[in-house]
Amino acid sequence: VSAHELLSDSNWTKSKMDLPVLLGKNINGETKLLDLAGAPHLLIAGATGSGKSVCMNMLITSMLFRFKPEELKLIMADPKVVEFLPYSKLPHLIVPVITEAEKVSLALRWAVNEMERRYKLLGAVNVRNLKEFNNRRIPAEPQLDDEGNPIPEKLPFIVVIIDEIADVMLHAQKEVEKNLALI
Repeated sequence: VSAHELLSDSNWTKSKMDLPVLLGKNINGETKLLDLAGAPHLLIAGATGSGKSVCMNMLITSMLFRFKPEELKLIMADPKVVEFLPYSKLPHLIVPVITEAEKVSLALRWAVNEMERRYKLLGAVNVRNLKEFNNRRIPAEPQLDDEGNPIPEKLPFIVVIIDEIADVMLHAQKEVEKNLALI
C-alpha cells in the first residue's frame, strides 16, 4: 500500500476527525483512520521486521500532511538516533528531536505542565476541549488567564512520539511512568 494511495483516499480527505492519522488498509482494502484526539496513548509493538517503523512513519506523515505548524506541535524522542533523523528540521517541532533518553522525562514533565495550563485556559473560556476552544467566538476585549496573560485565540495539538520507550524507561523509569500516567 503506497502512502500516495492512502493520502488520496476519500476516507482520509473527507474525514471530520479532530486529529486523524492514517493506519493503512484493512483486509477488505478499506482505508483505516484513527482519531488520535480520542486515543491519548497509542503503543506500536511487534517483532523485528514487522512494520512498526513503517506504521509510525505513516502516522507522522499523515499528521504533517493534514496540519500546519501552527495547528500541530510535536515532541519526538529517538534515543537510538535512527528513526526521526528525517524529521529534525520540521517547523512542527517544539524542541529538536530528543536523542538522549535522560532528557525525555524533562519533555514529558513540560507536556504535563502544558496540559495543566491548557485545562485552566479551557475553563477560563468555558469550553470542554481543544476543538471548542479553537472554534469559540473571540471577544472584542482580550481575555486574561489567572496570571494576567492574554488567552490565545487558538492552541495547537501537541503530540509526543517516543521511539524505543523501553530504552527511555531504563534511564528514568519512575519519572517517565509518572508523567505518562498524567498525560
